[in-house]
Amino acid sequence: MKVVRVLLAFVLVLLGYVRPLLAAEDSIVLQVQGSEPADRVRDAVRARLGALQVTEPASDAPPNARRLLVHVNDTVVTVTYRDEQGRETTRVVQAATKATVLDAAAILAENLVTDQTAMLLAQEEAAGKKPPPAPAPPPEKRPWHPAVVSLVYPVATNMGKPNVLTHFALDALYGHIGELDGLQVSGLGGMVEGPMHGLQIGGLGTMAGGDVDGLQIGGLGTLGKGAVNGLQIAGLAASAKEGVHGMQIAGIVGIANGGVDGLQIAPVSIAGDVHGMQLGVVNVGGKVKGTQIGVVNIADDVDGIQWGVFNYAKTSRFGAVAWASNHGFANVGIKYITKYTYTVVRGVFANERSTDFMGPGFNIGVHVPAFNPFYVDVDLGTAWMFKSGSGKAEGYDDHQARLLIGADLGGHFSLFGGGGLSVQVERKGEKNEVYFAPVFSGGIQVAY
Repeated sequence: MKVVRVLLAFVLVLLGYVRPLLAAEDSIVLQVQGSEPADRVRDAVRARLGALQVTEPASDAPPNARRLLVHVNDTVVTVTYRDEQGRETTRVVQAATKATVLDAAAILAENLVTDQTAMLLAQEEAAGKKPPPAPAPPPEKRPWHPAVVSLVYPVATNMGKPNVLTHFALDALYGHIGELDGLQVSGLGGMVEGPMHGLQIGGLGTMAGGDVDGLQIGGLGTLGKGAVNGLQIAGLAASAKEGVHGMQIAGIVGIANGGVDGLQIAPVSIAGDVHGMQLGVVNVGGKVKGTQIGVVNIADDVDGIQWGVFNYAKTSRFGAVAWASNHGFANVGIKYITKYTYTVVRGVFANERSTDFMGPGFNIGVHVPAFNPFYVDVDLGTAWMFKSGSGKAEGYDDHQARLLIGADLGGHFSLFGGGGLSVQVERKGEKNEVYFAPVFSGGIQVAY
């Protein structure tokens, strides 16, 4: 009898150690923090985990118990899960609204507890290895209609089937199809949900939800939500969200968020990076490798030429410049310098034919670095000269083309000199006299 009692006591002690270990496999310790009431978060997590026993943090919890820490801050949910081996994984999600934050917390908790893939990914990331990308889903198969005729969709031969693939669409007013591989002509507007291959014409506007491979024309506007690989033309506004690889022409504004690889023509041209040319009154680009031609040109960086009255790039510099010339005794101006171009706004004092003249001037030029420290500048300039002290418009216009050779003196200073041709047009009412003469210039520049 005494032996039986000893064995019973031993079994009870053993069960005291084993039961917490067994419970650790079927239970999880949940700790809640943050802005949401803890009981509401616990209820949501318990309901999601189902058969798992969710317990409160306690001092007698076994050391190898699985643990969840759920932290809710407004609509941001952070969940940390520690498994039996002590490995921790943390995930953060943003709930759409405060009303869905509990669902987001419960779903994320369930994912960390039950999703072994997430644990494997965490281990591979910790080891510095990236998992292979998931295979792309197969493309959506659209129903095929050889041709579609519409009055105003859904009054069309593809009624109730806006996602069809067709080769020809004729719309009296408005048509709506899924994909075009051919021609769509619309009296007012045509809509293609996916890619467009071919020609799309709309009296007011056209839109393609995918890439445009071909020609897209809209009387007022065109929109390509993908990339335009071809030509896009609009009477007012043209937009290519993923960029233009070809040409974009618009009557008012052209936008290529994804950049331009080709030519963009519009009074206001806006693009990401440009590899080619922007031609407009106002041109705005990112990194421009090519040319911007307009009144105002703005870019992050220019590896090419900016031709305009006002040019700006983040890598540009300002300078003060002064030079003397046999046609324009004193020239003093402000110089705006990009990588390969510059503009100068200047004031001029000259003595021509024994008469003093003064006036404003403007130069635009190309800067070509030669072998260090020398460089070559080629510019065109115009000055509007007025007879000093006359108070009238008497005077002449002086147009000059110059080739200059300069040398950087180190720091911010440089010297330059050269020559070219001066064409002076004297203002004398109906009959203007023209004078041609060589021009020689030499001066100094200070740039920062």
